[in-house]
Amino acid sequence: MRKMNISFYLLFGFILFFTSCVRTENDLFDESAALRINHAVSDAKELLSSAGNGWMMQYFPTNDQSGVTFLFQFDKDGMVTVATKNEYVTTYQENKGAWDVVPESGALLTFNTYIDIFHLFSDPSSGLGLGLGVGLNGDYEFVVMSHTDDFVQLKGKKRGTDITLNRLPANQDWKGYFSILDNINSTLFNANVNYKLHLLIDDKPVYTLSNGISHIFTAVAINENDDNRKFPFIITEKGFRFSQATEIGGKTVRTFELNDNQLVCMDKDVNVKIVGGSLADFYFDVLQKKNIRFDNYSSEVKTVYDKISQSMSEKNRTLRWVAFANNKDYGNSLIVCMMNNQTKAETEVKYSYSFVKESDNEIALSFNGFEGNIDPNGKIIYDSFAGISDLLALINGNFIVSNESDPWKPNTLQFTGVSDANNWVTGTIK
Repeated sequence: MRKMNISFYLLFGFILFFTSCVRTENDLFDESAALRINHAVSDAKELLSSAGNGWMMQYFPTNDQSGVTFLFQFDKDGMVTVATKNEYVTTYQENKGAWDVVPESGALLTFNTYIDIFHLFSDPSSGLGLGLGVGLNGDYEFVVMSHTDDFVQLKGKKRGTDITLNRLPANQDWKGYFSILDNINSTLFNANVNYKLHLLIDDKPVYTLSNGISHIFTAVAINENDDNRKFPFIITEKGFRFSQATEIGGKTVRTFELNDNQLVCMDKDVNVKIVGGSLADFYFDVLQKKNIRFDNYSSEVKTVYDKISQSMSEKNRTLRWVAFANNKDYGNSLIVCMMNNQTKAETEVKYSYSFVKESDNEIALSFNGFEGNIDPNGKIIYDSFAGISDLLALINGNFIVSNESDPWKPNTLQFTGVSDANNWVTGTIK
């Protein structure tokens, strides 16, 4: 009898346990799919309209295009204010329109009226990007994937691009926000100077990055076995963010922030950063379109410069400037410009040089003399004014190229003699 009681209680306990498990599983589906979607829609509406100063959207039309920042103020009455400033909307603008969150296999953020500054990215008739009938290929409807109180993860309905919304601080002026982005952009990039950067993984250079001003890096692999790539990005308050999580050298990277003189990847468990590239390469790139005009000198070089100035002054001439340049007739040259004080006419004489890259930050400068294809005026000026020969002798040999200005977009370069550190000049890119 005792054994039967024990068996009965064990069987009863097992039935209770099994029943509770089944009940727990059923609880997960107490709401119908339609009801769950309706709750997601109402939650999204409530969240988006709760931000007193609105939301900041990081928008990519496609994963192959650069990103655009929008600010949104979603009102409870279904109206929205949108602001932006970008390459297509070149001054700060605000537009108004209608918005909604509707059920469609989940919560879908949509805009019910045409908002010029926003819909131009999805309008195939805009004529932008790939032209009429295609446009910029962007989305104007977004699936709400997840959210917290201050962040919403969206996905473009058609293109599947990763779109984010971040709640703006209550005291952030909208127009001022775009000024912050402009300042970051102008800190990093310069339309007049295409300075190539290096992307490092574990402190080893992997890619040379150029064309950053377009917000689509052209990435040239340093290892010839790796592929060249494109990295579209969007400017942020602290740096920039790629259009999607990107694998580089086995590391997944996306977000970079300025930290002193480098851009540090903020993604988890990676040692990836972007730093200034080869100043020797930059020197040669600059000379293809511009010149580097000397404007500061060591005392050793200034003594020679003053000697030339004095000699020219005695013959009613003024030394205007000296520069490195690439001349269409005589190639890489040191150019000396002087002015006739009576007629005010300027004369530029070119002295042909060989410029050779020795390392990332070292070049060899060699005066080619007066043989072959030379500027005939160069020899006349050389013989006519004291100090020219001394200058050509000083600007001859190996020089370290350093950046004495902005680390991200150099506008001045210093050339310091390898064998004589007291022999240096600084030039501004003109």
